[in-house]
Amino acid sequence: MRQRQKEIQKVLNEATKKNARAATTCAVEGVARTKAVLSSAGRAAPNEPPALKTGFLRDSVLSVPGTPGNPTTASFGANAPYASAVEFGHGGIRPAGPHPFIRRVAWDPDFHKFITNTVARNWNQSIKKGVSKFKDLSMK
Repeated sequence: MRQRQKEIQKVLNEATKKNARAATTCAVEGVARTKAVLSSAGRAAPNEPPALKTGFLRDSVLSVPGTPGNPTTASFGANAPYASAVEFGHGGIRPAGPHPFIRRVAWDPDFHKFITNTVARNWNQSIKKGVSKFKDLSMK
């Protein structure tokens, strides 16, 4: 029985690593889509992505990979000092309304579909691969 538990744990660990890679794939895709939004933005109308000026904001978009210790968490965002002020707007001497570029991607139904398909496909493959390693599922 002890050997079977070790085998099952090994399969689960492999599936968890694969899920971390799937989450990372989704974050990297989010970066690519966000950079595309920022690169194609025209004049910055209210509630539209900001116009491309220097490319600093676009170039600051990055992803943080998922890890086996936290496989379902991978993220993407911009680390330019003014990124949140552009995304959400700001007050001050010269107030500006929001120019969402991250939310434009994060709320896109096509991106949600990409995430769902990527994660589901990876878990499905992991389960099939894991189950195939056992002749029967009894705990002998």
